This record gives sequence, structure tokens and C-alpha cells, in this order.
Amino acid sequence: MLQKSEPKSRIENDLAAWKRIEDKMVERYGKKIQNDRDFLKAKRDIYRHISNKYKGGRKLNLYEKAELKVLRGQRRSMMRQLYPNPFVRLTRNVLVFSGNLVMLPVRAGASILKTFFTSPPKAQSRSRQQQLKVDGQQPALRPITSAQKTQEQSKAITRKMPVKARTQMSARQTKSVRL
Repeated sequence: MLQKSEPKSRIENDLAAWKRIEDKMVERYGKKIQNDRDFLKAKRDIYRHISNKYKGGRKLNLYEKAELKVLRGQRRSMMRQLYPNPFVRLTRNVLVFSGNLVMLPVRAGASILKTFFTSPPKAQSRSRQQQLKVDGQQPALRPITSAQKTQEQSKAITRKMPVKARTQMSARQTKSVRL
């Protein structure tokens, strides 16, 4: 029996997943889809996503480094196939670059505004579990946010034990020591 060889790199795993999707599309739409402009753009975007995913701080082994170099070459050839005219390709790259430069401060400003205008949820006088107990319902399981954790940690938990009457032992009931 033939055994499937195990992929040697994470990049190869991602490319194998894309290959399965590509095969399904070819099966569904026919062989002509492989030369379709929109299909090539989607494939280029997937290749860009994979290369960005493994670029940076992650440790790459020898196979993964080689795979990234081949992937970069494939992306370049797809760009040349999508935009065969070098002047059109240059114009497109300049426009994309300038758009990214304009959007950089806009994104930074939006993230700063988001931090200023979002506030933590207000604490209610009764907790949700207490309200459900009063209503006679079972409390639903839900994830606890960090704000709720800090609120719960700051409250001291005091439990009252049932009060039992203290009894005195008579002198005859004292514990004796056996010798």
C-alpha cells in the first residue's frame, strides 16, 4: 500500500489545504477556472496570506525557508500574468503603496479613538446569578470577562455557618486515658 508522505513544513500544510480547495473549484467550474483572472487574484491573495503568516518572529526550518522563496517567486509570476504590461504593473504598485501610506495614520487614529470611547461595562447592584436565583431559573454558563474577574476578586466572601448550641461535658464524661 502507498502511504501518504507527511508534510515537512507548516507552509506545505497550508499549501496542501489550498490545493484541496483549488481542486474542488476545478471540479465545480472546470479547467478553465485556473486561467481566470479572479481565480488568479484569489490564489495570489492566499499566497500572500501564507507568506505573511510565516514572516517575522517565527523560527523557520530549512524546508520552510525554501518554500517561502518559491512562494514569493510564484506570487511574482502571477502578478506578471495578471498585469502583463510593466507600466500598468508599476502604476498599480504605486497606487497601492500610496493608499497604504494614507491609510496608516487613519488606522492608528481609529484604534486610539476606539480605546478612548469604549468603557468597561457598569457594575450592577445584583449579579446575574442572583437575579436568576430570584426568578427561579438556572444560571447559564458564559465566559467571564477580565472586568468581572477583578470585581469578583475585590469582594470578600463571607459565609455564615449554622449556629449549634454549645454543650458542656459533665465531669463524669471526661475523656479518660487508658494505661
